[in-house]
Amino acid sequence: MAKNDDSFFKFVASWCPACKKQLIPEKIKSADKNYIYIFGNYGPDSKEKVIKFLKENPHIKPAYFDNENILRKHFNVKKVPFTVKINE
Repeated sequence: MAKNDDSFFKFVASWCPACKKQLIPEKIKSADKNYIYIFGNYGPDSKEKVIKFLKENPHIKPAYFDNENILRKHFNVKKVPFTVKINE
């Protein structure tokens, strides 16, 4: 379990079956609250699709759409779901 001051980027996609399993309300409620969910133009996702997905799943927050996949490239994310610890 993470320390309270640890923070994470969790790279996810609205179409990804493994991501969807991690994004159900019960998993998020039991997970550490220091996660920022990062969506992007991964596969069939677009900003419009992600906005719709987040409206249907308001428990997924905070969420960020990395429009140009800058964070994904910076952290060398090859597949989702993927978690990055961003501070210690």
